[in-house]
Amino acid sequence: MSRKGIAISILAVVALSICGCQTQTKKTYTSESYMSFSRYIEDNDPQVVDVRTAEEYIKGHLQNAINIDVKKPEFSQRASTILEKSRPIAIYCRSGKRSKIAADLLSDMGYTVIELDGGIVSWKGKLEYGVN
Repeated sequence: MSRKGIAISILAVVALSICGCQTQTKKTYTSESYMSFSRYIEDNDPQVVDVRTAEEYIKGHLQNAINIDVKKPEFSQRASTILEKSRPIAIYCRSGKRSKIAADLLSDMGYTVIELDGGIVSWKGKLEYGVN
């Protein structure tokens, strides 16, 4: 590569760093195993949020969970209306995919979010932890 090509490459890297256009995304929430997640719920009294569909929620959900479907276009607006920013959020879905999307959205909105890694299917001893 010529000197000119090297200089252009260096300038491009510097420009991307300055404008914040890195390709890596920074995770701003915490993913926890079902054991840590259940302890967190017991010890911290967070807002528990189920981001699955209403149909999935009706079939069974964690005790006191609020259902806000992350696939609905009004997810962020509904969340900001229902959820308190002063209280942490414990969030889950079926397998962990949707809850990670919702956790990103909510943390970007200023919420403190703990996400159930692996979703409700990873939850062991469901009945002892209050699944309705």
